[in-house]
Amino acid sequence: MADNWEIVQDAILAFNMHVPDMAVCREKLFLLLSSEAWSDYSPPIGEECKPSSFAEWVSAKVPRGLDTTVKNLQDIAQGDENLRVLLDKTIQEKHGGDRRSGDFKFNNIQLETPVGTSELAGRRRLRKDRPDLDALVDSGQLSTHAAMVQAGFRPKTFTVRADRPESIVGTLRRQLAPETLALVIKLLSEEN
Repeated sequence: MADNWEIVQDAILAFNMHVPDMAVCREKLFLLLSSEAWSDYSPPIGEECKPSSFAEWVSAKVPRGLDTTVKNLQDIAQGDENLRVLLDKTIQEKHGGDRRSGDFKFNNIQLETPVGTSELAGRRRLRKDRPDLDALVDSGQLSTHAAMVQAGFRPKTFTVRADRPESIVGTLRRQLAPETLALVIKLLSEEN
């Protein structure tokens, strides 16, 4: 936990400079998230810090938090795909506890949920339903889109150059299975 405080302190210092250096902020944020230091540390003054969620910790005052917003961190992470994915993994909270209990406290901090065909939406789906393919994306062996196609979450698509018939035929031959190509030929030869 002493090591965790050093990581947290470095992040706090990077974010609270008069004019923060975004490269340093991204580096410190990545280390903070990958080590999960924010989740359990002891500042030199005060009690041990164990926030119930990352969003709660982000908004808490220094030294018990970063004193910023999750949206601000998402903006800072733009342009660094690894950091964006790690931040998204961290803010994606698990629902737990008995919500009917009088002791349950709902975290009302609103987080933007990635939707559609965005990179983050794809990564969330892979993490949830196909962690094996998500690991291949993490290692750089597959793109997010290729993993989504392989998992069956997105259809395979391809682009056809439309100005040359021989180019159309060549693309169709390369991209389609023989039985699908035969069906396309049959459908094209039929009159409406």
